[in-house]
Amino acid sequence: MVTPDPTKAVLSKDFLWGFATASYQIEGAPDVDGRGPSIWDTFCKIPGKIAGGCSGDVACDSYNRIADDIELLKKTGAQAYRFSVSW
Repeated sequence: MVTPDPTKAVLSKDFLWGFATASYQIEGAPDVDGRGPSIWDTFCKIPGKIAGGCSGDVACDSYNRIADDIELLKKTGAQAYRFSVSW
């Protein structure tokens, strides 16, 4: 077996450096602009199912901070962004 040398790791020229997010983990705003509850919204409201009773009601608040989030992606040099929405 050959062990790769991490000092010689090279990404292909067409590699895109990007980021991905999952709606429930970052969106927040569960009751804004007509969004209905997701399965996670419902599950997290069941007493005893989630430690500390936490939920994604605020999460990272990306729904209200989208301009800041886009600016952060630009500052990091992101070439790709994969996101999901729960609407």
